[in-house]
Amino acid sequence: ADKRDRPLIDKWTFSTNGVAIQGRYGIPCVGFGPGAESQAHAPNEVTYKDDLVRCAAVYVAALNLYNGEDAGRDVTQFRAGKTNNDIR
Repeated sequence: ADKRDRPLIDKWTFSTNGVAIQGRYGIPCVGFGPGAESQAHAPNEVTYKDDLVRCAAVYVAALNLYNGEDAGRDVTQFRAGKTNNDIR
């Protein structure tokens, strides 16, 4: 695939509500959303429809990773079971 067709996997230089959720309740969180960071919460923010569609597809795929049997499991065990990777 053309490099432009692959999603950018990187860190954000801003924060999400996930910081509070994980800190207060111990619920592991991942920040993920469509569009360019430079547009996030900016005046005249723009997100392209194609980015929204791709993002929605990832949300659905992520939901399909979880089932009720995973409730209460350690997040490291959960991730290792889904990825065959036990890096801590």
